[in-house]
Amino acid sequence: MQTVEMIIADKSTSLNPSDLAEFLYLFTGTGRALKHLVPPSDHNALREATERELINYKRELRRFSPDQLNVFFDSQSSPEFVHITSIRRNSPLEFTLGGCALLITLGVIFSGGKISLTRQGLKAELPSLGKGIQSLRDALGLNNNLKAGFGVRETVIKLNDSEFDALCKQDDESKNRGGFQHFLVGLKVRINKQTRELRLSPSDLERIYRYKANPKRGGWQSRCKKIFGRHFPEDGEHLL
Repeated sequence: MQTVEMIIADKSTSLNPSDLAEFLYLFTGTGRALKHLVPPSDHNALREATERELINYKRELRRFSPDQLNVFFDSQSSPEFVHITSIRRNSPLEFTLGGCALLITLGVIFSGGKISLTRQGLKAELPSLGKGIQSLRDALGLNNNLKAGFGVRETVIKLNDSEFDALCKQDDESKNRGGFQHFLVGLKVRINKQTRELRLSPSDLERIYRYKANPKRGGWQSRCKKIFGRHFPEDGEHLL
């Protein structure tokens, strides 16, 4: 593992944690994408990137589909390629990354920074966080209509016997009544009957939590709690 000294040329007297988080989020996502483009034998190469490599890799980065980009930004499905080994809040901000040398080098350049090879190893000078974020977004082909950022992602829950039975009891005819009853019938159709796994999108989660905030009385409402209560507990409760 190669370490790289990173210096962010941001003269602000205070550091916006959201900007730093977004920069590191985009930087690691870009690195994971580059890992699929750069030949494995070059991942740890301690050298500067050639002009041809920069042109080719930037072109290829913009060809990834939204679904592919989602994988690169998902740490669970795409392993980390860098680690922060130390951080110093000075002016400018300085921190040390450990990881694949050439992938970090390319990430620095695509963020608008400069890389230099010294006797001590690699040293990177990065622009302000705002400029770095914009440069990385541009390198990935992200714009106002295609964004990447932190947020609630889809999830998969596995229902136990009683939860599955409660969902199956939802009357199919209730789909014509609209609202949450219609939603439950849709989930009944979508659930994998063999594994009892149910994939919930961000919009599904929004409906579940919106209903929890304003519950109504009735048999089917209590059944909703039987289905989701274990997976999405109320404040002060814990997952089993």
